[in-house]
Amino acid sequence: MKVVVLGDADDVHGFALLGVQGQTCQDAREAEAHLARIGAPDAAVGLVMIAPRVARLAARTVEQLRQREGGPAVVVLPEISPKSKVQGPK
Repeated sequence: MKVVVLGDADDVHGFALLGVQGQTCQDAREAEAHLARIGAPDAAVGLVMIAPRVARLAARTVEQLRQREGGPAVVVLPEISPKSKVQGPK
C-alpha cells in the first residue's frame, strides 16, 4: 500500500523526508489529473493526504474519491495559518 501527498512544493518535500511520495499541484487541472491517477484501481494507493488548497481546487474529485468503495482513504491536511498557536523552539 502506498501513501501519497498532493500539495505545493513545501508539502511534498516535507513528506518526502518521511519517505512519502508526493505530487505538486499548481492548478485545478493538475490536481484533477493526479487524483485520477491515484484513484485508478491499479495504483495501489491506500492513503492520500491532500493540502487544503489542492482540496479546494479539486473539491468534486476529492469527494468522489472519498465515496468510492475500495478506494484509498483521503485525508485533507489541516490548514496552517500565520496565526497558528504552534510555536517552534526559541
